[in-house]
Amino acid sequence: MQKTEMKIKHLVQSINTGLNPRSNFVLGEGTNYYVTTKNLDGKKVVLDDRCDNITDLALRKINARSDLKAGDVLFSGIGTIGRTAIIRETPTNWNISESLYSLRPNAKICTDFLFYILNGNKMEDYYLHYQTGSAQKGLRIEDLKNFKTNIFDISTQKRVVAFLNTKINAVDETINKEQNAIQELMDYKDIIIKESVFHGIKKEKLVVNQCSLEISKLPGSWTKDKLVRLAYCKSGSTPDRNNSKYWDNPTINWMASGEVNKEFVYETDEKISDIGFKNTSLRIHPINTVMLALNGQGKTKGMVAIIKIPTACNQSLLGMTCYNRLHFRYLFYYFKAVYKTLRSQVGDKSREGLSGDFIKSLIIPLPAVEEQIQICDFLDKKCDLINKIIDLKKQKVEKLKEYKKSLIYECIEGEGLIRYGG
Repeated sequence: MQKTEMKIKHLVQSINTGLNPRSNFVLGEGTNYYVTTKNLDGKKVVLDDRCDNITDLALRKINARSDLKAGDVLFSGIGTIGRTAIIRETPTNWNISESLYSLRPNAKICTDFLFYILNGNKMEDYYLHYQTGSAQKGLRIEDLKNFKTNIFDISTQKRVVAFLNTKINAVDETINKEQNAIQELMDYKDIIIKESVFHGIKKEKLVVNQCSLEISKLPGSWTKDKLVRLAYCKSGSTPDRNNSKYWDNPTINWMASGEVNKEFVYETDEKISDIGFKNTSLRIHPINTVMLALNGQGKTKGMVAIIKIPTACNQSLLGMTCYNRLHFRYLFYYFKAVYKTLRSQVGDKSREGLSGDFIKSLIIPLPAVEEQIQICDFLDKKCDLINKIIDLKKQKVEKLKEYKKSLIYECIEGEGLIRYGG
């Protein structure tokens, strides 16, 4: 098979991008969809509740820049780089953000072949190289244009595409099965946590109103009380970042809301100085304080972590130091049990944060401390086992994704069809 090395800029008519809101338009209004990186799934653009809404006027403004057409290939160039999709029909009710690039193939290349070029190992190595040492996590359009790739005649491209479609569809089917299994395991873990926190290990009947977080019946000898009477609750603040004295020679741990993703915090990403601590309304939370994210990006809001070091925190965290009637591990699992319900109180997609006063007013089911510890020991073992299975499945998914990229690379280099008999 004869192949020629060419730059992307010689294979496309244009590379356009969308618009970010800034002063151009407002998100959350209208009935049209604003597509970002998270909406690119394989070859498809997925229009779902992860999209913000935009008005007709905003749609026209974005389209004046992006000019999306059927046959264009989308590529995420900023943030999470390398996600792709093919536009099969010219969009009428959606358009793209500035983080997405739209590539329009010329007569030298077919749409699906361009799609596979953008999904191979060679492209991944290319954009990872451009990220190194860069303050902006992205690949500029000019750099994308200069990416070199092998190109065949149209007839051979179609053979490559047909071969890859068959192979990769089979791999994607396996990936989807593994991802569905992962989600089922995560759902199962959530059920076990809820049943144990609200029913006990013996699973005595407990009626919980999941919309209002009210508990209408308690098992056995359990009691209940407001969180504010069971734990000392206090949020933090952020020292002025423009004052270098607050951040130079840092000695005091300072935790941001995103760090709840660690679940157990043995080290904070940032520290502040003694001067910064003394001149800001901050408290050093002791070890085993449960930290709740009142706000944060993505899934962060409503998540909890247990600190294993004394630390101060920012205003988006609420530190909860338990008194003697409430065990910190039980409180940790309580908030895991009500995570989705808490987020629904302000809207799962809402930018509004959880109120500290609201959290303090929550009614906590309260078995004896000894039983709380038994419940936590049980959950530790169950969750650890489930997490190990999930990790193995995630590793399998990553290996399958790498296999896809390697297969694409081999075919575009002209060796894959020969090796696999395509």
